[in-house]
Amino acid sequence: IYLTTKGASQDLKRQTVKPQIAGLSPKNGTMDVDPKLAEIRVTFNVAMGDGFSWTGGGPDFPKTPEGKKAFWTDDHMTCVMPVELEPGKSYRLGLNSPSHKNFQSAGGVPLDPVNITFNTRAN
Repeated sequence: IYLTTKGASQDLKRQTVKPQIAGLSPKNGTMDVDPKLAEIRVTFNVAMGDGFSWTGGGPDFPKTPEGKKAFWTDDHMTCVMPVELEPGKSYRLGLNSPSHKNFQSAGGVPLDPVNITFNTRAN
């Protein structure tokens, strides 16, 4: 629970807002993602801290191109994960988990865990 006391400033109140996903590309559950898509982007409703927990693994987790890594846009509202996708494949990944909670607002409030699935279309 994150709260403020009566009389708290608007800035302090904003720090207690629970992060929500405001945009996701590709959208969760999409069945015909272009396999040439080079990045997964998640945009939040509040500015976020520096960390992130892209969770999952194994054959259903998107591959990261060699020499690339996830990063935040300058406004810390969007996290970008570079990917190499294959045609005709199902993917599964997560944002945070019960044990990994590094997607947090700038005020330290963690995102509730989110599971993301999508399929790429065959060429």
